[in-house]
This record gives sequence, C-alpha cells and structure tokens, in this order.
Amino acid sequence: MLKENKKNPKGRSKIDHSVQDVIPLYYRVYEILRKEIERGDFPENTPLPGEQEIAARFEVSRVTIRRTMLLLEEADLITRFRGRGTFANPAAIKPDDATNYSGFDQNIKDFEQTTQVEVINSRTTELPGWATDIIGDIGPVLEVEYTRRESQQPFSHITTYVPEPEASKLNIKELGNRTVTTALEDAGTTIIHMDQRLTAIAADEAQAKILGLTKGHPLIRVRRVLFDADDRPVQCVEATYNPEFFEYRVELSREKRFGGAPQWVAASK
Repeated sequence: MLKENKKNPKGRSKIDHSVQDVIPLYYRVYEILRKEIERGDFPENTPLPGEQEIAARFEVSRVTIRRTMLLLEEADLITRFRGRGTFANPAAIKPDDATNYSGFDQNIKDFEQTTQVEVINSRTTELPGWATDIIGDIGPVLEVEYTRRESQQPFSHITTYVPEPEASKLNIKELGNRTVTTALEDAGTTIIHMDQRLTAIAADEAQAKILGLTKGHPLIRVRRVLFDADDRPVQCVEATYNPEFFEYRVELSREKRFGGAPQWVAASK
C-alpha cells in the first residue's frame, strides 16, 4: 500500500525520500487509477468509489485523493456529475497518451505494434552486478533474453530479470510480441516509476553477432529498474540498441513545484 509521509508517527519507519521526493504521492495514486481506467476496471455506467473509499484503499488523506482526482479530470479520464458521482472515460484515452513514465508506455506500444520478438533463452539465475549496485541482492530471478526485429533486421538485444512472485506469473511461451513489462502488467503488476540510465558502448563479439553488426560497432545501452506501488523492484532490464534504428527523446518543461525552486520535469502532452 502507499503510505502518507506524516513525520514518522510512532510505529512507522521513515519513508525513503529518494523515491518520494521525485514522485509525489498524489501522482503515484493517479498512475495506478489511470492504468485501471485504461484497463477498463471501472465500467462506464458505474460510478467510481468515493474519495473516502479511495483514500482508505491507499491509506492516504482525502486531500491527497482530491489532488489525484483533479489530475484525472484534467486528463479527461473521469467526469464528475453532481448528485450522481464520478465516472471513468475509457474512450477519452488517446493513442498518443504519454503521461506514464514520460511516454515510456507509448514507446512500448509502438514496439509491440511495429516489431517482432524472438526469445533466445530463459532461465533462473542471479541479478547482474549493475542491478545489485542499484537495488541490492534480491535472490534468484527469472532471466529472459530476446531480440526485437523490424523487417527481419534485429535492432535491439534485451535481457530482463524478474524476481518472485512476479516471475511465477509469467508464461514465456505466451509472451508473443509483448514486452515483458506489458506481460507483467497484464498479470496484475502495476509499475509506477523506474530508474533508467543510458550510455554509449562498443559492441562486443556476442552483441555484434546477435545484432548482425561488426565488433566495435557503436551501441546505445539502456539499463532500467522498474518499481511497483510499494517501491518493490519488479523488473530489471538491460537493452542494447543499434543507434541507426533507435532514438531516445524526452520532452521537459520548467516549473515551480511545492514552493521550491524551479526544476525540469517531464512534460505531459
């Protein structure tokens, strides 16, 4: 469950501000409800639970929920009717929606629609060193290695690591053209935020062979750790891309938040 930061009341440990300061609580609730609306969890003709019920569900204040509901309304995801309640607008979600992870959701959808997956291997193993440096040792994980192709040309090589209990929910034989991230969310895991790091590398012999390139060819490497609503790491991903087929783009806007100094944040379209 999400927990409100109330100056560490007795019996509750302090919240990790490295996470909370980046993603406000009301926005984390917004992301969960947005995803549920997108999945059709709230029928169009049935009102959403009231603010008090939603606040109890996430163990937050009604003030936090009011801010969340304002965001949902501004995004045209809900409509409020006096005396009738609040209703979801699933048809209002547009294909170019980029509110989640600065467009990360849309990037995934584009990949699934325009490219093909070829699974190379899946096995139980341990996290690689780069991932344990970020989140520590979390025990055995399911490793899935695959490529994505466009017009039969491989342009990315992905290795993803999923811990339990999420790993048990995955059926690699039924992955199809979905990303592992999509398969996790289809299985009920709601991903809220991620740590993502990009760098340029030279292809080693194995990478060059997989991507049909020569050894030393420049590649873009993306490493990301994805977290659920409880700040649990549910997936670690290392992906290498042929830069001839890949572009990473983020739109940022400058704004002043919570009375502090202006800062650059991901822009919502």
